[in-house]
Formats: sequence, C-alpha cells, structure tokens
Amino acid sequence: MINKAWLFLLAAVYCTWISKAIGKMISRKFVGQVNQMTQLAKVIADSNDLSKRVAISDHPDELSNLEEALNGMITRLEDAFEKQKRFVSNASHELRTPVSVMQGYLDILNAWGKDDQELLEESLQSMTEETYHMKSLIENLLFLARADQERLLYEPQTIQLNELIDKLIKDTRLITEQRIIKSDRNESVKIIGDPRLILQMLRALVENSIKYTDPGGMIRINCERCGEQARVEMIDDGIGIPETDQERIFDRFYRVDSARHKKTGGSGLGLSLVKKIIERHEGDIEVESALGEGTKMIIVLPLSEEVEC
Repeated sequence: MINKAWLFLLAAVYCTWISKAIGKMISRKFVGQVNQMTQLAKVIADSNDLSKRVAISDHPDELSNLEEALNGMITRLEDAFEKQKRFVSNASHELRTPVSVMQGYLDILNAWGKDDQELLEESLQSMTEETYHMKSLIENLLFLARADQERLLYEPQTIQLNELIDKLIKDTRLITEQRIIKSDRNESVKIIGDPRLILQMLRALVENSIKYTDPGGMIRINCERCGEQARVEMIDDGIGIPETDQERIFDRFYRVDSARHKKTGGSGLGLSLVKKIIERHEGDIEVESALGEGTKMIIVLPLSEEVEC
C-alpha cells in the first residue's frame, strides 16, 4: 500500500510539474505573440508606417487568427489612407488649374489689358467659365464627402421611373440637338428612392454619353422590369472604353486618357457620383463597351414593393 501511495504521489507531482512546464511554454508563446502585436502597434503609431505586418504563427490558434485579423485591418487602413492621399492630391490639382487660369488673365489685364476691350471680354468670359468649373468641382467633392460619411440627404418616396426617363429625354433633346436621344422601350416601373438623386444620376450618365458621342450619334435610354428589379440601359454609339480601363472608370478622378480629357473636359468625378447614388439605392451598375463600338451602362435598382412582378 505504501509503495502504491508513494508511486501515486510521485506521479501526481510529476504530472503537476509537467503541466506547469507546458503551461509556462504556452504562456511564453502567447505572451510573445501579444508582445509582438503590441510592439507593432507602437511602431505604427510612432512612424505612421502602415507597411509593417505581424508574423503569423506556424500553428493555427486563437492568437494566429487575431494576428491575421490585425494584418487585414492594417491592410485596409493602408488602402484607405492611400486613397485619401490620392484624393487630396487630385482635388488640389483640379482646383489649382482654374485658379491658375484666372490668375493668368488677371495678370494680363493688370499689365496692359485694361484698355483693350477685346482682351477684357475674352478674359471675363474665360474667368467666368473657370469659376463655373470650380464651383461644379467643389459641389461634387462635397457630395462625395457627404456620401462617404453617410450624411447624404436622402428623401425616399415611390418613383415612377419611366416618367423620370421621359423627362430626361425631353430635357436632353432641348439642349442637345446634335445627338439623337431616344428610347426603344420604357416600361412602367416603380422604385423607392429619392427622385432628385435618381434624376441627377441619369443626367450624369447621359451627359457622359454626349461627351464621348460624335455629333449625329445616337443615345438610347431604355427601362424595363427584370424579375424583382428595374433595369435601365444607357446605350451610345460613341468612341467606347478600352477593356483595361472599364474596372476603374468609377474611381474618383480617373480618366481613360489625358487626350480625351482635354477634348471633352470634366473632372473625372461624374461616374463616381453615379455609383454612390446607385449604391445608396441598393442598386448596381455595370459597363459593356469596346473601342469604336460604343458603350452600354446597365443600372439595376430594386422595384417598389407595390409592383407585382
């Protein structure tokens, strides 16, 4: 009995020792992982260097999952800051251009143009155009800023979408005589949304088509029910968009090429606004295009629950 008791006691002591040793090893491993993450956080806070990452542990456990989540968060932060830097840089560049133009005309007028009526009129006209351009740019930037912060004014109601499209076609024909604006089909469709924003989105799309469609070209705006969605198509026979650029045309300030921008103007924000408005209405937009063959923009929006599909 004594031998068995001693053996049991020795086994218990041994197991306790082994447990403590293993516990210390696991504890040191966990503490080491936590210290690594803490040190990384301090480095990022001190240097603002978001390129750093935590080394992922070889064996999967709760802390390795935390390490992967931390790296993912840092990657998203890095992407967000890079986008913000590009946005600020592009916005500064766009605002600098009209200011520089106006400053140039003012310098000319101050130097010798005050008594030159022709030069004075040319300068005033150019400065007026640049002022309108700058005002439009600022309004677009404020719109996107409010949308990013989810502070966009949104007053939803039932919208007869086909009636908005009829209005858009009528209004566009009045100001664009050199392009053919028509609809092949415009079904009676109801959606829930803000009519002001939906009309703004449609106008931005048709204005974009007008820019890249030569005089005499055709722009078609169609609307139909498609299951539980409304489908709007904006189709032009313009110059088209290269396939390599199609994924980026909704990025802010992105332009397919500088030569085309110089010809048509614009700040590269129009399609960004379009996408924001569509997302606010829980819809989606796709593009189908080929160089020299025109472009089709496809917008899908959820139908109003009042509509039986």
